[in-house]
Amino acid sequence: MAVTEAKIGYGTTFKWGANFVAEITRVGPVNLTASKQNATSLGSDNSYLDILPGLIDPGDIEIEGWFRPDDTAQAALVADMNSRTSRTWIIAFPTALSGTTWTADGYVTGFSAGDATPEGIIPFSATISVIGKPTLGVTAGDDLTGLVFTGDQTGIIATVPAFAGATYAYTWDGSAENTFTVTPTCAAADSITVNGNTVVSGAASSPIDTLPDALVTVTVITKTAGKSNKIYTITVFDGL
Repeated sequence: MAVTEAKIGYGTTFKWGANFVAEITRVGPVNLTASKQNATSLGSDNSYLDILPGLIDPGDIEIEGWFRPDDTAQAALVADMNSRTSRTWIIAFPTALSGTTWTADGYVTGFSAGDATPEGIIPFSATISVIGKPTLGVTAGDDLTGLVFTGDQTGIIATVPAFAGATYAYTWDGSAENTFTVTPTCAAADSITVNGNTVVSGAASSPIDTLPDALVTVTVITKTAGKSNKIYTITVFDGL
């Protein structure tokens, strides 16, 4: 069973203008919703509606945390709501999630501080109405710098297309081979796997069998902390 790549939200931050909001316990979600436009006509096929996507509503995001009136960013949320001032906001997810961020502009359209109880920590919440298109940013992972296939019968095998680091899908004819190995190279990556098995950069994988009259799929993945995985897929065909 594959190990999940899911991550928890611990370490996520929210920045309002130039300042990080202190003591937050919840952020989001960024909720993009496209309106649906009814393009149905008297000739629409099979008596079904024809729907086209319309404008996208970026919606609101919410933040929650512990009330800190001495915090510059929490105080700015209230001041900017009163002055109708928009600012750039940034949600930065934990670095384990590929350095991912959401960025856009927005207005503060809600702020609440309370409840105050004898022992409970005083919470706060704020609503940010998003302006325009939010940008989802992901820190790109490391591409392979080399990818060599070696058959047990004919040696090095040419892929289609020829290897390039930013090309992620390949094919080759394995009809003359019984087995083959994969040698991926990426010194910058923390790890490389071939069909789930770790391979040292520049070293060959264990032999992989070809299958007569069938396809064999090889998946090569580079992984680097704080960056997105890069996934290469190679389809080997034998006698098809």
